[in-house]
Amino acid sequence: MLFLCRANTTSSIMAEALLGHHAPDRFRAGSAGDALLRGQVNPHALQVLRVHGVPTQGLRSKAWREFFGMHREAFATLEARIRKLAALPLARLTNRGLARELKLIGQEP
Repeated sequence: MLFLCRANTTSSIMAEALLGHHAPDRFRAGSAGDALLRGQVNPHALQVLRVHGVPTQGLRSKAWREFFGMHREAFATLEARIRKLAALPLARLTNRGLARELKLIGQEP
């Protein structure tokens, strides 16, 4: 399961950590965001995860391109701006198609 957000600093990181913690034998969780917007993981998000016993070691902000060509059974968009991705065939999301779609969506008002 790949969780997509624009910046990949808070909600998608938390989703990745939670799914990886609660269902490691059923899912391979990941998260990613726009390479231009990604940054440091929100320290408050990490604190909340730790308080609830969810490991945070290794969590980092990642660019979508790190996942190009990798097989994913499913993905989830966590922001309204990129929610249109949910309607796209997964095959279009494995290479440059994802970057093209995200760029077009990001230009919408």
